[in-house]
Amino acid sequence: MKSDGSISRIGVVGAGNMGASIAEVMAFNGYDVVMK
Repeated sequence: MKSDGSISRIGVVGAGNMGASIAEVMAFNGYDVVMK
């Protein structure tokens, strides 16, 4: 996979209030989100 420096996938560890909110905002802005 060749990287051009852009971020396309976000990983969030923890699904508490903060983790869930970060994941929601990132997904809303078009990023692929993975939660653990």
